[in-house]
Amino acid sequence: MTWSLGAGLPSSLSLSSDGTISGTPTVPGGGCFEAYATDSSTPPQSSAQGLCIGINQPDTSHDALLTGHYAFLTDRLSHNGLKAPIAIVTAGSFVADGAGNVTGVSDTGGSGVGVAAQPFTGTYALGADNRGTLSISSSTEILRTYAFSVGSMSASGVATKGRMISFTAGPAITNAGGEFELQDPLAFSNSAVSGSYAFEFGRQIGVFTADGNGSINTGNADQPLTGAYNIAANSIDGRGTGTLNIAGTTVDFAFYVVSASKLLMVSTDPVTNIFASAYTGHALKQSGGPFNSSSLSGTSIFRTEELTAGLETFDGRGTVTVLRDRDASGAVTLGSTTNYCYSVSSNGRVTVTAAGTPVSVLYLVSAGTGFIQNADGSTGFFEPQSAGPFTETSIDGNVFFSNSVSSGVATLKAGAFNLTSDLNEGGTLIFGQSSQDTYVVAANGRATTGSGNHVIYIISPTKFVMVDVNPTNTPDITVAEQ
Repeated sequence: MTWSLGAGLPSSLSLSSDGTISGTPTVPGGGCFEAYATDSSTPPQSSAQGLCIGINQPDTSHDALLTGHYAFLTDRLSHNGLKAPIAIVTAGSFVADGAGNVTGVSDTGGSGVGVAAQPFTGTYALGADNRGTLSISSSTEILRTYAFSVGSMSASGVATKGRMISFTAGPAITNAGGEFELQDPLAFSNSAVSGSYAFEFGRQIGVFTADGNGSINTGNADQPLTGAYNIAANSIDGRGTGTLNIAGTTVDFAFYVVSASKLLMVSTDPVTNIFASAYTGHALKQSGGPFNSSSLSGTSIFRTEELTAGLETFDGRGTVTVLRDRDASGAVTLGSTTNYCYSVSSNGRVTVTAAGTPVSVLYLVSAGTGFIQNADGSTGFFEPQSAGPFTETSIDGNVFFSNSVSSGVATLKAGAFNLTSDLNEGGTLIFGQSSQDTYVVAANGRATTGSGNHVIYIISPTKFVMVDVNPTNTPDITVAEQ
């Protein structure tokens, strides 16, 4: 018997004559490849098997920072930032033991893919700078590997949030960015999921009411909405299943409870009907209703999937001024300002118009916070800005961040920042890349970088968004927080 491998084996490993793969990994990452076995018969008979190997980083000094139940989701994006026409998306829950091991369950949806409630196991390593790697595998799916960064530490020293990218080779999950968040097990029941929720899911936004008994008995989106949901009794992972019926079309989904106020959703249907792709989404419990024009008063920072970030100033009486920066596949627009009118319904639906023509719809989660859907179908999110006026020292500190192709950490100090990034380049992890830049902050929280590559919008002293405006770079929006 002779053995051979196709491309993709990590460079630090090798294949011996008896089929053993061995070596000492030197760089975190991994790869997927074909293994071939050929016998000595005439003519020779051969067989091939796809394999994947994940390599975690050697530094495990901070593994204990990741301890507990976490819900996560990842979503593949196309090159221009819009949800890919054919996408592979995943949501799930994992338990980290604080010693480098995870167990969990996930749901994966997409074209030709639909794996529901798939148990997995895995390992992780978290270094002193809060950057880590994670590898998970199951009986039916290829090994999935991620780079991640964590922050938002609890009083007990546990990370409550993290951001992640997939770097597993292959078209199914290349360029997948995502997030994870510590779960509240006390909310793992139908009764805990109760009340009105604003949501963004499958390029649809709206609001639905969960009755606490498994029924979505009222709802409003751009089209009529009803549905149902169920979390299994004595759930240990916060997983639920549900259906939404929008204008006569039923969509099946799974969801994972972060808390009674936040659900992470993933579609489980084949890629058909009004959902022209597989999608993840969020449902956030509303507060502060019934709503009116004064629910939008002050400044919010927004970001949308068509790679636009900016600042909205609402006057509380029906007029909003929008300042935006955008990179539409290399067509960059910097610092444009437009005035619009808006009207607010009591359920939180907001219509934004220009000269009487609708340009976007918003659904409020709370005052100054909500989901966006623009006339081109793109969706996004906005949240209130706080603690202005701003200067270069307003965002001093350490942050963790991600976009669709990188995750990492950065240190910001008085107009200079140093980043350490882990990059996905075609399914290969480029680990620990360092870069530096400077930034100048305007009083309204809009900052420009010395390199000219990015525009930053400050949400608060602990959070900002950053849009890439270099027309030669791959467009992306980065979310960073402490």
